[in-house]
Formats: sequence, C-alpha cells, structure tokens
Amino acid sequence: MINVNDYLLSGDGKPDWLIYPNELVDMIRLGRVKLVPWHLDKADASFREYLRLKSRLGRDLVPFAYRQDREDLACFEKGKGQTVLIIHDNTEPGWEDEGSYPSFADWLRDAELEAASWSRGT
Repeated sequence: MINVNDYLLSGDGKPDWLIYPNELVDMIRLGRVKLVPWHLDKADASFREYLRLKSRLGRDLVPFAYRQDREDLACFEKGKGQTVLIIHDNTEPGWEDEGSYPSFADWLRDAELEAASWSRGT
C-alpha cells in the first residue's frame, strides 16, 4: 500500500501556502502514481526541486509530477491557488513557462489522455 506522506510534503518541508487538491490526495491513496509519461514525485524529490527552483528561478514552485520524456515539471506556485503550471526545467530563467491548467483536475484530464495515447503507442 502506498503511503500518502511518501508523496506529499508535510511538516516543516511544506510551505504554508500549499494546499494539495483532494483529487491528488485520492489519486495517491489509490496508488495511481504513474500516468506514463507523467510520474508523481516523491516528497523528498519534490522538496529538493522546490528549493532548487526557488534558488534558480526566484519562484515558489512546488513540483508534484515530472514528465519522463521532457524536462517538464507539473507545479503549484505561491499565489496561484490550484493552478497547475508546467515548468520546463534546465532552461534560462524567464523561459521556463510551458503552459498552465486552471486546476489539478484539468491537468489530470490531459495527463490521462496522454497516458492512454502512450499505452496505444500513438
């Protein structure tokens, strides 16, 4: 069984502004941590990336998933509520934004469509 705390920041590592969407918590509880090409980050990796992105980009971005075929991270950002931002990692500051979704549910819908496409090989 998957422990939710393995995937979600908590305690001192969780920024005060971050509220995880219920859909994300439920997804982890159900063991749905891979939606190839997307994979949910474990909490320790998410925290390291949060600190690195804050230092490198000067933004409060908490990643919760990464895409295996690109250097893209799905993130929540301070002041943006439940909006999911797609951040391209390892690019020059100012060029990192790849797009956004108004909510986690919107991101999940697209991630599930991509996963279905990948499983068919298309």
